[in-house]
Amino acid sequence: MRVRLGCCAISVVISQLAFASVVLADDYVSQLYRFTMRIPAGWTKQERDPSGGNKDSSLGTGIILILTERPQGSSGSFNPNMTIAVRDLARSPQTKSAQQIQDLAIDLLNSIPLGSSPGPVQPVSRNGFVGASRQLSYEQEYHGQVMKLAVLTTALGSAGHNRCFMITGAAPMESFAQYEPIFLKTTESFEALQP
Repeated sequence: MRVRLGCCAISVVISQLAFASVVLADDYVSQLYRFTMRIPAGWTKQERDPSGGNKDSSLGTGIILILTERPQGSSGSFNPNMTIAVRDLARSPQTKSAQQIQDLAIDLLNSIPLGSSPGPVQPVSRNGFVGASRQLSYEQEYHGQVMKLAVLTTALGSAGHNRCFMITGAAPMESFAQYEPIFLKTTESFEALQP
């Protein structure tokens, strides 16, 4: 029993050291969606328009930013990545209070197919946002082979923005421990701009 506790303590120290060594280099600011965040050093970014360029539509729902460790298409192996998606809450019935937004975030995370070994949904509050976070693992076919992936998804929203953001980091299961501190630190840097 003492050995296990010692191993757990060592694991926590290693995780804290890995988290401390993560370098976030570039600021990313979205005036349209009213948020800012830091991007991991050396990662590439690709912006997307979920409205499909339709100027008459609302800002819409969909992926607005993709961050990848390597440029997309540069390697045959799975490219660890983060996606930021937005969901317009204007169509949702009266999501005004922080508790209602946190409940919606929890519902969103609970609606994701669980895969295997789902972690618990954890409420979060940071930088003007409330929401929830959950880690999942699942299998996905990639270039004709089945891969085991680990995914950390955080749903954040604020009453002033009337939007919910889904921040998802994905990496192969065997290297997830290497990327988890990057995913966590990037997500922690996510801040609301004043509406």
